[in-house]
Amino acid sequence: MANIQEELKKFKEAVYGEDVRDSLISSITKINSEVEGNTENISSFVDNVTEKINEQDNTIEQATKEQVNRITNAISEQTKRVDDKINEFEGMRQGLVNAKTDAEQAAKNTLQVKEQTEKAKTEALEAAKKALEEAAKVGNINEILEDYKYRVFIQKEGEKKPLDVCFNVTEEITMPNDNIKVSQNMGLKIVE
Repeated sequence: MANIQEELKKFKEAVYGEDVRDSLISSITKINSEVEGNTENISSFVDNVTEKINEQDNTIEQATKEQVNRITNAISEQTKRVDDKINEFEGMRQGLVNAKTDAEQAAKNTLQVKEQTEKAKTEALEAAKKALEEAAKVGNINEILEDYKYRVFIQKEGEKKPLDVCFNVTEEITMPNDNIKVSQNMGLKIVE
């Protein structure tokens, strides 16, 4: 602060207007010089503070950008690792789903084959049973042929009629009944 004690003393002691005026001018000039000096100092101080603030802002901004870049890169790398794991697990899950579907299809096919096998087995058993029943009805074929060795059946108009005849065909012969003819290698022929 401007020291104007000397000017104030002169102002108090001044008797003449000119001395009062000079002391006032001197005081005001001294105060003005002090204010201008302080203003320059303050302006310089403000400029220095502003420069320091700008430097700090730039440093903080640069550090923030670097930190954001590091965090972004770390998040990106972590996200990629997570995505890779998700894709890996998705591939494994899809493989398991496919294996399950294949296993279900194989089980279904196996069940169908089993059902078809059971059906074929049942049909084969029924056919064998019928064959046994037919064989039981027929009996021994040699015995049956033996029974018919000397019998001939003639079927006429939908009716079988036994004819008791015994013959050995070696040449064409005529039977006692004129309607029947027997030829060698031709069997029995009914002549109408």
